[in-house]
Amino acid sequence: MPSLKCTLCNKALAPNAQHKECSMCKASVYCSIDCQKEDWRTHKLVCEQFKAFETQHPRPSTACKLAIFLPVDEDNPKLAWLPTEKEDGYSDFETAQVM
Repeated sequence: MPSLKCTLCNKALAPNAQHKECSMCKASVYCSIDCQKEDWRTHKLVCEQFKAFETQHPRPSTACKLAIFLPVDEDNPKLAWLPTEKEDGYSDFETAQVM
């Protein structure tokens, strides 16, 4: 299972450690209030979309990552589940290869 990491600083969070998450979408987690506050200006652009997307399109598997696409010809970002597979020899899920 992928490790939980701070959305802003990418710090690994222990499974039972206290962390902050966006109270609205629950899609972003933070290691501290400072990281959450620093990310708010960016996060608020996709927060409502995260909530609506995950409600309508549940994660197909834990191997999928939520991807944000920024279409050149559109005003709003698009969200999609991106299937990945873990590379042999790497312990960090962030090094996963896009399938």
